[in-house]
Amino acid sequence: MKYFGFVIILACIMVACSNQESEKSTQTENQQDETIQHTTAVSLRNVDVKVENGNAVINGEVQASNTNVYYILEYNNQTTIEEQEVELENMDEKWQDFSIKMKLPEDSTSRDEPPIITFYGKNDQGEKVNANYIPVDM
Repeated sequence: MKYFGFVIILACIMVACSNQESEKSTQTENQQDETIQHTTAVSLRNVDVKVENGNAVINGEVQASNTNVYYILEYNNQTTIEEQEVELENMDEKWQDFSIKMKLPEDSTSRDEPPIITFYGKNDQGEKVNANYIPVDM
């Protein structure tokens, strides 16, 4: 009889433990769903870079999800244009045209390495995400 009572107690403990694991897995699945809903993304397409007289004009299309779009210009391992926001008409997730005009560093035509424009978004923590690197060929 004692053996039978011991088996029943063990069975109850095992059932209780298995319920806790399913609750934890349900919570984890819910957290993953929330993460998916808050995904931040930046995509570019049809980017055209034209350079004339030391000035660059960048035209293209951008699609942003849950973020603004930013860019910087780096040349010779230094940031020559600090973070700027790409001005978009609205913040929906549709493809939108953009155009950026900027002055390039004066010595950029004399070096082998071209300036690099980096487009990116930011996540909730303010970190860069989905960086797109575009060389400005002379």
